[in-house]
Amino acid sequence: MYKILLFVVLICVINALVFVFFDSDLFMLTQKAFNQPWRFLTFQFCHLNQMHLMENIIGFLLVGFIAMEINADIGRFSVAYFASVFIVIPFVFLLSSEGPVAGNSTGIYGVLSMTLIKSRKLVPLKITIPLFILLIFSMSSLNFLRCGMCFEEYFESEFYHFMGFVSGAIVSFVSIKKPKHILRG
Repeated sequence: MYKILLFVVLICVINALVFVFFDSDLFMLTQKAFNQPWRFLTFQFCHLNQMHLMENIIGFLLVGFIAMEINADIGRFSVAYFASVFIVIPFVFLLSSEGPVAGNSTGIYGVLSMTLIKSRKLVPLKITIPLFILLIFSMSSLNFLRCGMCFEEYFESEFYHFMGFVSGAIVSFVSIKKPKHILRG
């Protein structure tokens, strides 16, 4: 029951330790990653600033507590987390991102969507999925309404969050156990 919470706390502690004791610039995912392959694994533990770190820790703990309350499976939870963290890697290079990619928010969005799908009997997916997609793209949408093309400032990170959200949903749907039908004769 507490395995999910232990997993979440472990990731949060690693995030905090990396932020305090290491130069995050050496571990963030950038265009240099092909020459520095450790960045493919370490970017999830780096954060741009204290606010970014705290947002991810609070968000991950919240989702972890919810997943624990609905008795989510630790195996599915961890697969959804890591699949959602690493799904952004090809997009970083396809979108030719200039800035660094750091943090585990895509993993948090992944386990959030997995948790929403698991708890769909409590809150229907037709409410939660559109609401979270709207929240994910809220900054880009507001900037577009305010100044037209300046929405690009937030769009890339929001796109990564969305890909994490979708990745967690895919893991959830692929791993849902179908009930066995027993033929009676």
